[in-house]
Amino acid sequence: MSKDITIVIAMYNAESTIDLTLRSIYPKELVNSRLEVIVVDDGSTDSSRQIVEKWQRKLFTNISLIDGGHKGVSHARNVAINAAQGRYITFMDSDDRFSNNNFDGIVKFFDSVYEKTDIVTYPLVYVNTYTEEDIEKFGFPLNQTRLDVSIDPVTHSAIYTKKLLAAKQKLFNKGTAVYDTESVFWLGQKTVNVVIKNLRFVENASQIYFEEDVPNGEDSMFMTRYVEHSNSIGYYNRGNFQYLYYRRGDSTVQKFLSPVDSYEMVMMWAERLIHLTKDNDGNISKYVQAIILDEFGWRIKSTNFFQNTSMKIRIING
Repeated sequence: MSKDITIVIAMYNAESTIDLTLRSIYPKELVNSRLEVIVVDDGSTDSSRQIVEKWQRKLFTNISLIDGGHKGVSHARNVAINAAQGRYITFMDSDDRFSNNNFDGIVKFFDSVYEKTDIVTYPLVYVNTYTEEDIEKFGFPLNQTRLDVSIDPVTHSAIYTKKLLAAKQKLFNKGTAVYDTESVFWLGQKTVNVVIKNLRFVENASQIYFEEDVPNGEDSMFMTRYVEHSNSIGYYNRGNFQYLYYRRGDSTVQKFLSPVDSYEMVMMWAERLIHLTKDNDGNISKYVQAIILDEFGWRIKSTNFFQNTSMKIRIING
C-alpha cells in the first residue's frame, strides 16, 4: 500500500545531527501506514548508521535505511526516489529540521491542487547557531542584537540561535495558492523546501531525477525541471510548517560564494540547466532565464570576491 508522503534524508557522517533531524519528524499524526522515512547512507564512517538503527527499533517509526555506496548526495536521493512508496516526496539534509512535524496540512493542500501542479514549496528559515564555546571564544556576534537560547537535548549544553525567514518567501504574495510560473516567472525555487509528486505513480509521466555528475546546483536543476513540468508551483504557508536550514561553513554554497572561485562551476550549471529545459526549438522559458540571472546576480553582488582564491592584489602608489 502506498504512503501519503516519503521523507528522504541523504546522510553522510551526521552523528552529531541526525538524531535531532529525526526528532523533528517524530512523533506526528502521520505514522507508519501514511508516512515513511528513507535514510540513504552515503558511506558514513562515524556512528550515523547506528543512531538511525536505534530509531528503527522504535515502534512508532517507519524508517528504511539504505546503503548509498558513497556516490554523493544526488545519487543517494535518486536511490530513495526509486524506493519511495509515498504519493508525495520531500527532502531534508541530515543536519536540518522541520519546525512542525504535522505533515497532514501540506498533504491535504497538495491533494486539493493535484491537477494544477507537480511541486509545492513552503517557508524556508535560515538558522544561525552559536555554541557556548563560540560565544566564549569569539564573543557575541556583532551582526546580531538578540539570540534565542535553548538546551541541546544531546549535549545538554546551551545553543544560541537566530532565525531568519528567507527573503524569497515574500514573492509568494497571494499566500497559500498555486502560482502560474509563465506569468510570475521570478519565483525561482532552487532549494529543497518542497514536496513533489512521485511521478512514478502518475500515468504517462516520467520520473525526474537529480543530476549526479555536476559539482554544484543539482538541487536547483531538479526543482526547476519539476516546476517546468507543470509550469506552476504551489505555496503552502499554514500551521507554522517550515524548513529549518542550519547554516554551516563547510557547505558547497558557503565555500564558493565568490564569483571568482565559482565561475567555471556556475557556467557548467547554467549550460546543463539550459540543456535540460530548452524546448525543441532551442528556447528556454522566462522562468529558467530568471533562475539563471538570479544565480549570476547574487554572486556578482557578493562582497566575497576573493574568499578562496590565492590571488593577491598589489596596490601601486602614484
